[in-house]
Amino acid sequence: MLSSLLEKTLKETKDKQYKANAEKALASAKNDLERINSMSFHDTFRKIVELTGRVGTLTYGIGAHFFNVTATSGSPVSAFCELRDHSTNRETGVCKYTDNQIADAVKCLVIIGADDVRSKGKTLLEAENKLPEKDRVNGHIDAANKNIAFADKATAAVLAAPGEFVENLKKNFLEGNNFAKKTVIAIKRAYYRDVTPEMMAKVKSDSMLDNATQYAGIISNLFRNPSDPLVGYAKENIIDLAFKTDEEIKAEEEAAAKEAKEAADKKAAEDNKKAAKGKAKAQVKK
Repeated sequence: MLSSLLEKTLKETKDKQYKANAEKALASAKNDLERINSMSFHDTFRKIVELTGRVGTLTYGIGAHFFNVTATSGSPVSAFCELRDHSTNRETGVCKYTDNQIADAVKCLVIIGADDVRSKGKTLLEAENKLPEKDRVNGHIDAANKNIAFADKATAAVLAAPGEFVENLKKNFLEGNNFAKKTVIAIKRAYYRDVTPEMMAKVKSDSMLDNATQYAGIISNLFRNPSDPLVGYAKENIIDLAFKTDEEIKAEEEAAAKEAKEAADKKAAEDNKKAAKGKAKAQVKK
């Protein structure tokens, strides 16, 4: 709007000095507009935060959550899936943004959160180091160092997503790893929202985990240098989910029931053994 007003002024004015000033202002406005248009989402958002401060739900609420999830797991996959899930129209199933835009948003929010935590940690360390050695609180120093390392871990995850997390996702899930389980759940919500919980329960484990690993690799590559991607992960490798047959489901249920009965019988036997020992001790005391 500023540019159009100045251009109109240039055409209508007869004041040479005013016209010269207007031409300079127009050139400056066009340069600023070109610079802003060429800025990445990350740079634009960082500039907004610099001007307004870390305020509101975006940086303190969602941003802090994404930072914690990424720093704790060491991977940006869960945070990406959460944002993609919440950006998807519930009725049409269409995501409002591209994967690159979502990755840029997650990266920016995580880095802002990490910078804030790291800054506070360094400030605390500086304050402790200014004190006489006898007055320094080791607990404060340890906490500051842990927070700085936590922030560094989150930053590293969004700048170069680790391949180990993806490679070990299936194995860790099957071993009950909490981060792996939460990641697979996040992937299900982001990419399989059309599959009901009842139907998802019938999906073969290997089928879901193999696809989840592919999605984790594809997402991780959005947080890596294009010249150094994780190899072997592509949408073409994601296949239709395989479902268990009625016979397989029945066999699993019978096996689970048998396992539960054996566990219950074992516990009952142990309880009876303890009770017998208790009675024996009581008789000895008499």
